[in-house]
Amino acid sequence: MRGPMAPAPQPGGVSNKLSRVPRFARYRAEVRSRPADFEARVAVREVRVDDLQVGRREYSSSVVLRGSVHNEAARDAQYAEVVVVFYDADGMVVGVGSTYADDGEGDRIAPGGAAPFRLDFVSFSGEPAAFYIYAEARNYD
Repeated sequence: MRGPMAPAPQPGGVSNKLSRVPRFARYRAEVRSRPADFEARVAVREVRVDDLQVGRREYSSSVVLRGSVHNEAARDAQYAEVVVVFYDADGMVVGVGSTYADDGEGDRIAPGGAAPFRLDFVSFSGEPAAFYIYAEARNYD
């Protein structure tokens, strides 16, 4: 889920913008991959952020995000983490924060269920103009 003017996420979670990178004559990056010979059963990818509310605290630069994480998987989702990346008007990262969804009933979200989260973010390196938010969870059964 993207906020106003948020840049689109890059495939694989790699950003194409770097801040404060030392200057060199050139850069070279090499990425190699191959198909996995196993099934990663720990990650639960079928979770989503919903019911998102964004606000600012009065007399503060703090940003407050509230919402819920919904489990769309056929198995329990455990330790559902919500991660948000804030960007300034130029698309540079000015803050990153995370929290866990928690309904007070334990660390599991049943299939089709949801758990609320709240993230209070105070420290920015610039004025936030946009954000990108996502959730991820695990299952250790």
